[in-house]
Amino acid sequence: MADEPQQRPPRWHRRRNREGRPATSEGQAAQIRPEEQQTATHNSQTPHPTPGKSAQPGILSTRRRRPKPKKDAQLPTTPKQEMPALKAKEGSPAAMLGYQMQNSTMETTLRAGGTWVSEEEGNASTAPTTRTTQASLAMASGQVCGYDVILVPWRLVTNYPTLYVQEEDRDQLKAYFTTNLHKEREWDFYFTLQPGSAGKDSILFVPLSQFESFLDVVATELGPISTISALRKDRLWDNAAAPPDWPRPRFLARVKNAQGLKPATQRIQQYPLDNYDEWSMEAYKAFKAKMEVLLNAGKKDSRGHNFGTMRMERLEKQRGYGRVTKRVQRYLGLRDSSAHAHNPDSLSTAWHPDMVAPFQPKHNVRFVCLDVEAFEFNTNLVTEFGFAVLDTEDIIGVAPGENGKNWIAAMKGYHFRITEYTHLKNKRFVKGCPERFNFGPSSFVSLRDMASVTSRVLGDSNAPETCPVVLVGHDILGDLKYLLKVNFNIWNVPHVIDEVDTQVMFRRVQRSNNGRSLVAACDSVDIETKDLHNAGNDAHYTLAAMVAMAVKQSATAPQDSKPWQMVEEAEWTDGELDDGGMGQRSSQPAEKENVAADISGQKPHKPQKKYSPW
Repeated sequence: MADEPQQRPPRWHRRRNREGRPATSEGQAAQIRPEEQQTATHNSQTPHPTPGKSAQPGILSTRRRRPKPKKDAQLPTTPKQEMPALKAKEGSPAAMLGYQMQNSTMETTLRAGGTWVSEEEGNASTAPTTRTTQASLAMASGQVCGYDVILVPWRLVTNYPTLYVQEEDRDQLKAYFTTNLHKEREWDFYFTLQPGSAGKDSILFVPLSQFESFLDVVATELGPISTISALRKDRLWDNAAAPPDWPRPRFLARVKNAQGLKPATQRIQQYPLDNYDEWSMEAYKAFKAKMEVLLNAGKKDSRGHNFGTMRMERLEKQRGYGRVTKRVQRYLGLRDSSAHAHNPDSLSTAWHPDMVAPFQPKHNVRFVCLDVEAFEFNTNLVTEFGFAVLDTEDIIGVAPGENGKNWIAAMKGYHFRITEYTHLKNKRFVKGCPERFNFGPSSFVSLRDMASVTSRVLGDSNAPETCPVVLVGHDILGDLKYLLKVNFNIWNVPHVIDEVDTQVMFRRVQRSNNGRSLVAACDSVDIETKDLHNAGNDAHYTLAAMVAMAVKQSATAPQDSKPWQMVEEAEWTDGELDDGGMGQRSSQPAEKENVAADISGQKPHKPQKKYSPW
């Protein structure tokens, strides 16, 4: 016969109160079985002390279970401790959100609880920054924000420690922002498109109340922080104060982590550009000036009042983008030299791509495009060199065709693989394909012979009839620096007269100061790309994009411009009477890389930095 299962002691036997007495009654004591009573007597001889109490003989010191709360019972809550006011004390992060009122001597300071304190009156009032943003929970992506929302540029939020914190506290706050800016915190992102940008460049915002809440947490955990200056009101977007005809920012998404921001911003491209056709020139200039202030609010120089200087520097840079395209057109025979300024009839206003170039190509140059591929885990190891060459003497009398397709067909391509590094192939960050050069055979060259090969491609500078060379690249300076690693100094080649960066040309096409990829540039002129990250293929597509952008812009007929378009055009070009000026060369890097160190793969040790995921 099987043994009967041992019965579990009743609940009253296991439960004890805090003083160690068994929670029993007279009726319950009679139910104790003999073996349980014997165990209790044995344990009473070795008392177990209760914390804070002295043990008593004959008592089992078993911890009492905490009773479960009822469903409808209200658990006691600890009242929230009110944070101390950060009034006028220099260094509080939350106080940095106080508006520095313009045209007024009265300054206001924000308490940690969201109230404003006047330095003159000392009266607390409700801050406009306490306007609720709960409506964003029900907002759809693309919906315009309400009039009761104040927004702060996201770039200002991420760069706040650098912009507004004293040097002695800056590193500590930077580390805190890097770790905690999105830790257990959600941000409601809004966006507005920059006026005039065909590339749909945007400015990201978050509600000021959310940033205010985050800085309150910073003040609680880190204590007072020494600040430099107060946050100015004109660095924020206040819908209630903005003119009613200005386009309001649109809701983008509620982002829960840093990884969720990138896919959210990619959706901005699906929204249409704002329409300024009915605006006057003065109204558009005022709106554009406000957007420029918000765009630069997160930059280091934005603390002061030197936006005028920053604007002049930006305009000069943008007009420089246009000069690059004009010089390319001049080299290709699509634009005359500066002599046409005195002869307006020489302008090629009626030209189209099925006609030959209207002017003689300037200098009969050779365009030489360079692209370099390096190993992704050690960029000192150069694995491929690619060249694409277009001799302007080969296209004289040839119509370029749509987007320059006939001129692109006259290009020649070269692809060289470094013998010492043929076993290295990029796979993780980019998908390399060194074996798939689509415009000719690949050649294998040793590292020490690559300098002489490059010299032959560029042409012998000692020859009596050496053609002038114009170097081409997409973000060209990075590729030119790699030539130093094979002991070839491109800055010592005398017949190189100019450098053309297709990334700069594409900025002019898009009217955008942000760099774009080679794929984006090719897509804009209907060039199909294949097997990218092969140095030879990339060089071919880069030179083809240069030709196509120059031809397409020359073939664009002038149209009647709206007032806002006239403002934009004036900011991006010196006018049609300008030919782009003289060729421009970059400066040689201050330090030359050690080729011996490159071959061995040794890199100097650098301390690891912790970068923000934003």
